[in-house]
Amino acid sequence: MTAVMNPPQPPRAEPTLQAPIANASMLEDKVPEHLKASATTAGFAVVLGLLFVFLSFRPLWHTDLWGHMAYGRLIVATKSLPATEPLMPLSAGVPLIDTAWLSQVIGFEAMSRLGNTSLSFLYAASITAMALLLVWRGYQRTQSAAITLAGLLLWFWGCWQHLNIMRPQMAGMLCFTLLLTLLTSRHRRTWHWIALPVLFAAWANLHGSFVIGLVLLAGFAAGRMIDLAVRCGDFQAIRQDSHVRRYVLMLELAAVSVLLNPYG
Repeated sequence: MTAVMNPPQPPRAEPTLQAPIANASMLEDKVPEHLKASATTAGFAVVLGLLFVFLSFRPLWHTDLWGHMAYGRLIVATKSLPATEPLMPLSAGVPLIDTAWLSQVIGFEAMSRLGNTSLSFLYAASITAMALLLVWRGYQRTQSAAITLAGLLLWFWGCWQHLNIMRPQMAGMLCFTLLLTLLTSRHRRTWHWIALPVLFAAWANLHGSFVIGLVLLAGFAAGRMIDLAVRCGDFQAIRQDSHVRRYVLMLELAAVSVLLNPYG
C-alpha cells in the first residue's frame, strides 16, 4: 500500500486594500490671506537669510570693538559713568562724555553672559535688520524687486566702510534706518507718536549720532515747506498743512526725548 504525499501549498496572499488617493481639487486652503507669502517675499527672505549667515561668519574687526568693551566693563563694575577719561593714561583727568555708554554696556553684558559669539550675532542682526527695513520700504514704494535689490546693493556699497567695523555707530545707523522707515510711511499711525520719543530716548544713550536724526526730521519739515511754497506760493498754505505741523511736532518731541540721558 503506497501513500501519496501532496506537495505543500503556499499560503494564500490576502488582498491588500489601497487607501484612496486624495483628490487635490477637493482640498481647501486654510491659510489666511495675510499669512501667505509671495514668491518675491520668499526671494527677499532667502537674500536676507544668506546675508545674516555671511555676516555671522565674518571676523569682527578689532579696532574700536575691544576699547568699547573695556568701557562697558568699567561701567558695569562701577555702576556709574566715568567723569574723566579712565583708560588712556595720556588723557587722564580729561572730562569725558560717553554718549555711547548704553551700547558699551549691552555689548559687554552680552559677551560676559553669552560669550564672544554673541557679538557676532549682534553684528549680523543689526546689519540684517537695517537691510530688512530698507527692502521692506523700498519694495513697498517701488513694487519692483530689481529696483529694491539695486538700492540695497547701492546702500552696501556706500556704507560698507562703516558697516565693516562693529562699534556703537552701528546702533546709531539702525536707529536712523528705523526713523527713516517711520517718516516715509504712507499711513499715519497713532503709535508713531509713541515710537518716536522711545526711539530718540534710546538713540541718545546708544550713540551720539542722534543729532542726525533731528536733522532728518528738520529736513522733512523744511522740504515740505519748500514744496508748498513753490506749488502754492502762499504762506498760509504752509501754516495750515497737516504734514508740516506733524513734522514740526515730531521734531519738538524728539528734541525733548533726547534729554532723557545721564547727562541731561
